[in-house]
Amino acid sequence: MTSTRTLSVCLVALILTALTLTPGADAGVIKDCYNDWSRCSRWSSPLTGILWKNCDKRCKQLGKRSGKCVRVRARCPVSKTVLQCQCS
Repeated sequence: MTSTRTLSVCLVALILTALTLTPGADAGVIKDCYNDWSRCSRWSSPLTGILWKNCDKRCKQLGKRSGKCVRVRARCPVSKTVLQCQCS
C-alpha cells in the first residue's frame, strides 16, 4: 500500500512539473495549484522526511520558532480549502 501511495505522489508531482513546462498551458491555474501545494497535504505526506522536511522542521530551518499546518482558502479550483504550512 505504501509503495502504491508513494508512486501516486511521484506521479502527481511529475504531472504538475510537466504542466508547468508545457507551452500554452493555463499558467494561472497551474501556478495557483502549485502554490497551494503544501508539505502539509495528505497526498504528499508519504514523502515527508524523505524528499522534504515536515512543516515545523522547515520553519526552523528558515530561522523561525515553529511551524504548523493551517487550513486556508484554496486558490486552485480543485479544492475549496488546503492545508498550508505557516511559520511563526
